[in-house]
Amino acid sequence: MLSAIAPVFRGEFLEGVVGLDVTVSKLLEHIQGLDVPWGGYAVIVSNEMNIMALPPAGETDFGLSELTTHSYDDAISSELFKPEDFNLLKRNDTMALAKSIGERSNGVLAMSLDGQPKLAAWASIPATGWHLLAIV
Repeated sequence: MLSAIAPVFRGEFLEGVVGLDVTVSKLLEHIQGLDVPWGGYAVIVSNEMNIMALPPAGETDFGLSELTTHSYDDAISSELFKPEDFNLLKRNDTMALAKSIGERSNGVLAMSLDGQPKLAAWASIPATGWHLLAIV
């Protein structure tokens, strides 16, 4: 689950807090519907360079399995975070990509994933600080 929350003030007075929760599976459903040419796929990356949404088409390239399930029978007692393998800065094969994304709000980079040549193009999403990547 991804959550975005923000306080609402009237002058100095806190009126309340607004928020939006989106499940990773719903986000994946939307990015899988994007028409990416040449057998490519889209990925959502946070401003900390964590892969937030990775469709099945990208799991092989990144050597990861998306974490989309949670039991709602149990109360949520703590935040669960994805392992370091989902952080582009902490992976040898994606470190250059992460640095390029950090330096420019949009761009294109030739790279290798799972031993295969790939082209990554990205654009930043200003309202969230996230990045939408297309990998082909």
